[in-house]
Amino acid sequence: MDIRMVQVGGRIKSASVGLDMFVSGGENFQIQMKKTRDNPPMSILNAFFPSDGNRLKQMMQGIGFYRPTLKTDQGMGGNFLPFYVDQSLGTTDLSQRQIVQEEGLIIPELYLDHDPKTLQELQETFRRLDLRSTDRILTPLLTQSREAEKGRTPFFFIRPASLSSPIVFGNDIVQEVNKTVEQLLKKVEDRATKKAGFSQKGNFVYFLADVFVTSEGEVIVEKLHFPDLGFFMGELELKDSIAHETQKVVDQILDQVFGRILDMVDSRVVYIITRDEVLHENEDVLEILEIRSISRKFHEAGIQVEVRSICQAGEIPSGATCLLLNITKHSPTLLQRYEQGELVCYPSPYLQIASRELVGLRESVIPSQFMEKFLGLIDCNPKNHEAAETVILKTDDMLSRHGINSDLLHVDVNGHEVVPVHRGIHHSWKQVVKRVYRHKGDKPLEDVTLKIRELPLSHQNSMVTSTTGPRIHVFRFTFTAE
Repeated sequence: MDIRMVQVGGRIKSASVGLDMFVSGGENFQIQMKKTRDNPPMSILNAFFPSDGNRLKQMMQGIGFYRPTLKTDQGMGGNFLPFYVDQSLGTTDLSQRQIVQEEGLIIPELYLDHDPKTLQELQETFRRLDLRSTDRILTPLLTQSREAEKGRTPFFFIRPASLSSPIVFGNDIVQEVNKTVEQLLKKVEDRATKKAGFSQKGNFVYFLADVFVTSEGEVIVEKLHFPDLGFFMGELELKDSIAHETQKVVDQILDQVFGRILDMVDSRVVYIITRDEVLHENEDVLEILEIRSISRKFHEAGIQVEVRSICQAGEIPSGATCLLLNITKHSPTLLQRYEQGELVCYPSPYLQIASRELVGLRESVIPSQFMEKFLGLIDCNPKNHEAAETVILKTDDMLSRHGINSDLLHVDVNGHEVVPVHRGIHHSWKQVVKRVYRHKGDKPLEDVTLKIRELPLSHQNSMVTSTTGPRIHVFRFTFTAE
């Protein structure tokens, strides 16, 4: 079975803070970064609203400091922007675009009943990004926060944005994206087949690919998602928001994806399977809206929808067609019933599992015989900032000898946690050591696996920039099974 890119476009996921803070200001870089951690600049304070200054300082002493810039989904949910695909265009304009407009968008969590008047006032104030007034209205409402993995507070915050000119990918980039996605997909399918014990090739209807495209024309796939979220955008009431453009793109993608779903699904009832906490605790408003969007399309086609949580997999009738959403932990019952052919699942649960284990980034593994030496180097406690710079020079030399050239890295610790790291900041390497000892348990260091993955974006080759500098961003393409 082949794949086909949806010829519409997609959504750009962009971090909410630019990379300017990581450019040396002429003083010792370690001192500069410590000042930033101790006194977060307004750009970071704004990006992490509604966290207050004290909470941010606490976060920035640990790993939190790196997430707004080294990941694309942090800081008020990051920025949402559209991009487009036009294969009649031979050569893509890869020049850098400026974010020229941003606004705030509040999505109310569904575990609470919100006062309509207060919600409207809050949404209008936050839309203008008047954070002082938003905070005044919001603070009394935060007493309703709860213990949850997602949706702890009453609202989800995102920042739609628009660019100085649209990004339109022509045939040159489309062909390169297709090639790199197919390469990673083959690896994912092969691993899923080994886990399941039978072929998993083509066992999906659609998937999403997060792709780095640089201004130099380099194309690298970060991850494949089977399926993750995206269609929730169609359920938002946006009025005249600039997010309308992204919503229109997503709606067109949904129409094309459902055309393919209806070609493949031979059933009058479809079971949507989601996480237990989504169905039973109203966690994760985006997944809830995703279910609404997909259910609406099925109903329009005359297909009945039943929503079940992963713990209810044993109650689904044999022979049923199931659409798995953003499942992170697959129950033994679901896996067993899938293996025995009792349930037809799109995507295969094993594809979901394998896709979370594999990435398309350039990856280097620290050899086990060098593990103790490497950790000893980055875990030292220099007496002053000048000594820390010496440690960084030694670390940089070791990385370069292993062919690791990027400044922005993701370090995978034993497959349990990914730590964003800037190679030139000793404090960020110290966070890796903390995670190593947190996850290794009683195992010797030789049994620890550290995978260093290089982000291809830099201060020089990012296609999206802003008043705080170039942004880390990925382009989310949609593919269907053919």
